[in-house]
Amino acid sequence: MYVAELRRSKVTEDDGTQRAFDIGRNLLIVAPYNAEVRCLKERLANPKIRIASVDKFQGQQASVVIVSMCASSLEETARGPAFLLNPNRLNVALSRAQCLAIVVASSKLVRTRPNSVEEMELFNLYCRLRYYARGLTAASALRSA
Repeated sequence: MYVAELRRSKVTEDDGTQRAFDIGRNLLIVAPYNAEVRCLKERLANPKIRIASVDKFQGQQASVVIVSMCASSLEETARGPAFLLNPNRLNVALSRAQCLAIVVASSKLVRTRPNSVEEMELFNLYCRLRYYARGLTAASALRSA
């Protein structure tokens, strides 16, 4: 859905010229787990799309970054919440975006109950990220009205 919509969009260069969105050049898809990376590559079936884990994209950037959280709850995470919600990993994933970062996550993820203070701190970071994103969406809607 997001990839199809992005294909129809345009990119504005620094000099103001516009060109078609190139999914090979302007898009990164980041997933926390190698199994999710393989699944996304299979599902999207386009060798031009760069899909990898946070570690593989260190130092790379793109106009748009899609971050897949790939978990319905903290209990279901393969390596636990400390891995999925690690602030450094989230920062690297989100900071690869030059213009737009899209976080794809289950709405059930925010209904998870942390089991420790450390998990609560990690979860709080994710909730703040979600709150910030919703605020931008609401602000954008107000500006366009």
